[in-house]
Amino acid sequence: TVSTDAPKAITQPITLSLTFVVLSKEVTREQLLKQITTLNEDFGNKTFEKSTYQDSHYKHLATDTEIRFYENFNLIEAYTEEKINFVLAQEYMKKMVIGGGKSIPIFIGDLEKVAGFAHLPGYSAKNDAIFLHKDYCAGSKIENFHLGKTLTHLMGSYLGLGELWDCQDDGITDTPLMSAEHFENESGWSSCYRYVVQTMPQNFMYNTQDK
Repeated sequence: TVSTDAPKAITQPITLSLTFVVLSKEVTREQLLKQITTLNEDFGNKTFEKSTYQDSHYKHLATDTEIRFYENFNLIEAYTEEKINFVLAQEYMKKMVIGGGKSIPIFIGDLEKVAGFAHLPGYSAKNDAIFLHKDYCAGSKIENFHLGKTLTHLMGSYLGLGELWDCQDDGITDTPLMSAEHFENESGWSSCYRYVVQTMPQNFMYNTQDK
């Protein structure tokens, strides 16, 4: 017999709706459009060939997730001069419950000391949001983080992927464990194993520079 209480399967391809809550006047609609284009390229496996570091060792693992994001996004302008830390972020989420489970809330503003953070699956719906620093949005003036890959990383976290440094596992079996964040480094070796393993700096969950 089959239980009628079994959860319904999610069938791909799937298209997700985004609601941008813009907290900074510096962020433009053009940037948000670029950001969605970047998300769709990254989740659709359209960016590997553009990377400055293409490792044939892992190229065959790059794949289309079949997840897409609607280009017609929702926009809420809620400008503020304050820097947003984790505590203030909770207050914003409480007073601006957005989406009702049908749209992913993305707050973009002047974050304090971080490029962004996202709440992992399993938290209360009241804490369901992504926060992105305005300087790490697509089209910003930060040289090494202006292509919009930071939000791709945060969206990965939001959808359940773990971070890859300190020998932590992201839950995907084809991903090698990493001993440290790469940032500007384009190659290296992981010391998480008893044997030599080539790292995967082109992985979006690895905090590598956008290029």
